Amino acid sequence: MRHYDLGLWDGRPAIAFLPDSAQVVLQDLEEPERTRRWRLPPRTLVCDLRLLGPAQDPAVLVATHEQSLLRYETGPDHPVHTARLGTEVLSLAPVSDELVGVATATGLLCLRLAHGVDH
Repeated sequence: MRHYDLGLWDGRPAIAFLPDSAQVVLQDLEEPERTRRWRLPPRTLVCDLRLLGPAQDPAVLVATHEQSLLRYETGPDHPVHTARLGTEVLSLAPVSDELVGVATATGLLCLRLAHGVDH
């Protein structure tokens, strides 16, 4: 099972892991029963995952091998936003609560992420 060190969630260490191909789980390491779960689209292959935004209400950004970024927020268990980049995503690096650096096969991007994106 693949784990992602997410730094701090609400001031405490957190990890994310993929218990199966259908979900992402965010877990508080000091209080393991404190978790959040989100559904992945069918057959999604995750290449990177980062916690973004304010610690008390974080968003999770998932980079996929399908050249997409999926944004998850508290509440819905499905992505609230999907961005297709058209190039292989290599890694993500949070810059601030609203900015994320994205390394791709063809260059570097800095994306501004709006909080509370509606469909």
